[in-house]
Amino acid sequence: MGWVNRRETVERAQRIIEQHRFPLKAEWRVEKLSPAGKQMVEICRAIQQGSSLLIFDEPTSSLSESETQEVFRIVSALCKRNVGVIYITHRLEELRMIGDRVTVLRDGETVHSGPLAGLSTNAIIRHMVGRELTAIYARTPVPPGEELLRVANLTREPVLKDISLSLRAGEIVGLAGLIGAGRTELCRALFGLDAFNQGVVTICGQNVRIRSPRDAVRAGLALIPEDRQRAGLATALPISYNFTMASLKHVSRFGFLNHAAERSIAADYTARLRIRAASGKQLAGRLSGGNQQKVAIAKWLVGRARIFLFD
Repeated sequence: MGWVNRRETVERAQRIIEQHRFPLKAEWRVEKLSPAGKQMVEICRAIQQGSSLLIFDEPTSSLSESETQEVFRIVSALCKRNVGVIYITHRLEELRMIGDRVTVLRDGETVHSGPLAGLSTNAIIRHMVGRELTAIYARTPVPPGEELLRVANLTREPVLKDISLSLRAGEIVGLAGLIGAGRTELCRALFGLDAFNQGVVTICGQNVRIRSPRDAVRAGLALIPEDRQRAGLATALPISYNFTMASLKHVSRFGFLNHAAERSIAADYTARLRIRAASGKQLAGRLSGGNQQKVAIAKWLVGRARIFLFD
């Protein structure tokens, strides 16, 4: 019978973590980590295994700039040790920093493969979308309207202290910070998932007391969580159910679901958000990551939320 030396295992893991300067502790439980933390654990595990080929599937999707730079350093070091690296990303600027060759997929088929040098970013985009791109998305300026949300002196010990902010109609307010800075905790507190010790939340000029997600939804708030698989979607249910689960009043009467109305809403938002799905019956968990995110957003559009918290 083999025995695991727990102390040696923890010490070995901690050395790897410190070597790559990741904000982790070897004793932490993976199930309680954020998606970014889990991403770092996967990177450490892959390096520790000593594989000759590593596949990085969007490794920086939830990492900060400094953590992303550390991933680039790791990839560069692996290549110098003659390790093969397949790096999957939607961020074209990352290709320029670490790539030698590029393969472009569209609808499950290879549409281009060759050296990255000499291939312009516009050419890569053209291969990705299958046509000349005549316009890159540019946000149309919107004059700010009425104040929708005001947070004053919100505190939740020990993670949040004296947080104040204001949001007006047509406005986007960014929350910045490294892992552990309190971004997710603030969203959870505003959405009624976690109680806070003190502070005042005002929505459309009225002080509100949000003690649960139900209260938040009634007040017009929506939360798109950082882990959509666990908290944003019912992945084992059809996308039509996911569209309407937060606003059943729109598809029910006297406590009975109107399946025709549900199918109509699913078809409408699938078309409006260009969600690639076979039909409203397709399970949410079978969609690609980007299409899952669209469904997670559409759920709140159907519910006519006015304040969106994107984590």
